Amino acid sequence: MHSRMLKRVVSDTDRGLLQKKDAVAQNFEDISNEGEQGIAQLRALRPTEALKAFFERIPLHSIPGIDNSGVIEVQAGQTIEEAMRLLYKEDVLGAPVVDVPLGTVVAGPVTDHYVGLIDLGSMILWSLEEFEVKEPQAQVRGLQVAEDRELSQETSDGRGVEGRAEEAEGVSKKENDDFWSLLSRLDDIGSSKVGALARSFRWGPFLPIYPEDSLLHILMLLSKHSLKAAPVVDPEDNKVTGFITQDAAMQLLLQCSGLPWFDSISQKQLSQFMFQADQPPGGLVYVYEDKPLIDALHSLWKYRVSAVPVLERESDRLVGCVRTADARILLEDYELFRARREITVKKFMKADPASKVNPAEQRHRTPVEERIGAAVSAAVLSLGSFTLPPMQDPVTSVSTDTLELTMKKLVAARSDRSFMLDDQRRLTGVITIRDIIIQFSPPLGEQPDRWGDLFENAL
Repeated sequence: MHSRMLKRVVSDTDRGLLQKKDAVAQNFEDISNEGEQGIAQLRALRPTEALKAFFERIPLHSIPGIDNSGVIEVQAGQTIEEAMRLLYKEDVLGAPVVDVPLGTVVAGPVTDHYVGLIDLGSMILWSLEEFEVKEPQAQVRGLQVAEDRELSQETSDGRGVEGRAEEAEGVSKKENDDFWSLLSRLDDIGSSKVGALARSFRWGPFLPIYPEDSLLHILMLLSKHSLKAAPVVDPEDNKVTGFITQDAAMQLLLQCSGLPWFDSISQKQLSQFMFQADQPPGGLVYVYEDKPLIDALHSLWKYRVSAVPVLERESDRLVGCVRTADARILLEDYELFRARREITVKKFMKADPASKVNPAEQRHRTPVEERIGAAVSAAVLSLGSFTLPPMQDPVTSVSTDTLELTMKKLVAARSDRSFMLDDQRRLTGVITIRDIIIQFSPPLGEQPDRWGDLFENAL
């Protein structure tokens, strides 16, 4: 009886998420109109099982924009510099790594030639860490980097040592110690191969999903394997054609608003959850605003977090955050790159181009304004870059916020974490998208038998 009722409510028809939700709402109404017996049978359904059955019947191919194309790929044999220049030029956050020669047709499983997903921000942080080691070792800074390296090389191109020295003298200091120049001139950094170091700065293992897979499968992958993005593979071409990112998964979950099983979780206050903060043993990761920028960048790399909160030293109040994606500014701003060891985090946050945008236009827009309910578009499913809110305007939450409100804030800000604050704006914890997805992906935590007003009202 129980399984038959669940099947009747959820139905076996594979449809899009919104269509499926509407069908479930109609089934609820029809069964409730059958009288007390029907209502009792609906109450007997375990919300955890019902939510699982609902997600399991949402096929990936029903999501608008999932068949987007134009995915950028990085070859495992490319150098770090080549890969970073490619991602920067194409304006993408990351890409799959292919371990077969260009033009080769691989007949075996897709996992035989895709070895992982890498992101540009982590590659920048890795390079900055290497700069701190290699520069002192070589005792080089600025123009001397170019001179020492070039004068010591063999004159295989026929220009000779004198020609190289003369050429170096004509190159400005700016052109010789910006990020790109150091990347190519310091030994064992820019010339390193992607395949040899991909594990150091990848988003996660290559765990493909297919158009016939369900939303349930996607949620489980993103929550259990700490993936930032899951690649979508065309089974006919055996190639990656798109991505489901954590952000896209959150948008899909928000489209479930109004479904009683979803609302019974999303309408709870944050204080009712036992979130695991993204932190090392002994406390939360943070940096004071008067510390050098290099300290914040080092924390991002050391603790493998996407954002480190910035605190005011006197009050310990949250005043901003520095994100992995913000390291990209150093590729474009020569002066900031040069001053990364001296400039304070506070000054770096003010130099953020996004801080020049009118806060009224940039501050957390609502999902309605984002038209999240209309479609999860190809732009969302791709790894393309987007405009982030200013570093001085991080996503924050308080214990009385509902889970759904936090989800909407994260989606509007294109952020993967919200900082929990007390009434003095002091940091008390961190909530990540993964923490939230886990609440909706099985095995769901044990829930009380009674679901309160939300479930009663839905019946």
